Amino acid sequence: MDLTGKTYLVTGVTAGIGAETARVLALRGATVLSAARSLHRAAEACARLYAGKGRLVPVACDLESLASVRQCIAAVSQHKLDAIVCNAGVALPELKLVNGVEAQFFTNHMCARGSTQELTPH
Repeated sequence: MDLTGKTYLVTGVTAGIGAETARVLALRGATVLSAARSLHRAAEACARLYAGKGRLVPVACDLESLASVRQCIAAVSQHKLDAIVCNAGVALPELKLVNGVEAQFFTNHMCARGSTQELTPH
């Protein structure tokens, strides 16, 4: 399937399913906004994963930080997205609080859900 001209936002591109999703989308010609916790990690993943005629564009998006999520939204909103693949998440063995909320819930649900709601056209 040729995805030339399509643009996707994929979170969690540094490993696993997120990395493979970004790689295959680029292989098929898509532009993939490749989100990771830091721009450095995203850029490293893009360099490692690139295969094909598409583009992998590194984007910083730390889902433990609402400020980072908002910065990501500002950067990504300049593109017309065809789909969002919300793959990033955490599984924490111990209680950790972020912004006064349990970190696993905050990262996997609040920030991920909030980011897609703000990107959805109204």
